[in-house]
Amino acid sequence: MTTRWLVRAALVCLGLGLAWRIVVVGVAQWYTEQEMPSAVNAALTWYPRHPEALRRAAEQISVRDLAQAERLLHEALRANPADGQTLMELARLWRARDHQKDRADLAIELAGRLTPAKPEVHEQAANRWLKRGALHRAVDHWALALRIQPELAVRLFPVLLRLAGHPSGKAALQASARELPKWWPLFFVYAAENVAQVETLRALFVLRRSAGEPLTDAERSAFVTRLQREGLWAEAYLMWLNTLAPEQIKVAGNVHDGGFELGLFKQGFDWQVIQRPDVVVETGQTYAIEGHEALHVVFQGRPVQGSIIEQLLALAPGHYRLRGRVRPEALQAAIGLEWILSCAVGDQQILASSERFLGADQWREFSVDFTVPALDCGGQRLHLEVAGRYPQELTASGEVWFDDLVIELRRDSSLAHQAASRGPLKAPQNEDRPPQP
Repeated sequence: MTTRWLVRAALVCLGLGLAWRIVVVGVAQWYTEQEMPSAVNAALTWYPRHPEALRRAAEQISVRDLAQAERLLHEALRANPADGQTLMELARLWRARDHQKDRADLAIELAGRLTPAKPEVHEQAANRWLKRGALHRAVDHWALALRIQPELAVRLFPVLLRLAGHPSGKAALQASARELPKWWPLFFVYAAENVAQVETLRALFVLRRSAGEPLTDAERSAFVTRLQREGLWAEAYLMWLNTLAPEQIKVAGNVHDGGFELGLFKQGFDWQVIQRPDVVVETGQTYAIEGHEALHVVFQGRPVQGSIIEQLLALAPGHYRLRGRVRPEALQAAIGLEWILSCAVGDQQILASSERFLGADQWREFSVDFTVPALDCGGQRLHLEVAGRYPQELTASGEVWFDDLVIELRRDSSLAHQAASRGPLKAPQNEDRPPQP
């Protein structure tokens, strides 16, 4: 009986001791999480070996007493040997002493290994290596931080983009580009939209292609759009053409997918639909079409201002003919519906307007000739719109079908022969190099 009573008493004492320790540690942790400077001392009063409180105490006194700060950090590390942030703080102190820089580097490396899932540790480690000029190690830690917490892209993508502008920075980014983590395509899109020099973007394109994976639609669109914005129309077209899938290449031409077989409405040099509630733009099947699909546009009896569907082109200077097939169905508008071809830069000079489409009819052909000038018209825009300027003229109802849109080079002038002698645009054979105009 006495033995049993003693065992119970011991268990009760042990339980009380554990409960008290939980209370002590909990109160100390609560104080540690407070922002006021005195909270750290209060935490250590409750629990003198609390690792986070010891680390914060060391941070507070490191400016005036390096030796005492180092002692507190050692105590914190003994209390929690796997705390990467304590190691990072020790590294900071050791780096302040020239003769301990090797120990600082070792602490930084160990911190990343001990806490691989903490993005803040990797970000701190990257900043330390950046100050040391060790760009490869810095990028490795930034890459790990982005894998763990993609939201860090807001802060880290501008840093990586600045690195990409220097040869050593490009070399440091190469390893991560080959591995192609999930953040890399997002970084490439960010670079295309924000980089100052297009040459830097070309270099990033080479790094991106080193992964052996095709560009995503978002990457291709961002790259092509940036090249177009820079006025590099031929290069933009070749880059876009060089990344098309085989089924897309089959319908490539001066007008891409002029038969609307793919039904793809994307950016670059593909068809783009201007989304609006008053017009339905789709591809579908109807009688007497070439292939399987045709463009179908349905109007709702409301004013329609501006482009309905459009495509950017990269035609060389010369004389051309736009032709296609049309079938209107009860199409009503004050003036009609027309295709317009204009320059995409400068004053956006109109090069040609098709006949106006109205009423109802069977399938029939239409065509219009035009000339692309040699100056200020490196890119062109082909778009469909309701003709007119005022709301009463722009009101349209009914529907219309289009198929087999083609732009052909006319060979009946010296200018056309000169343009033709340069040959058609072709995609570069080496996909690892960005195409040049």
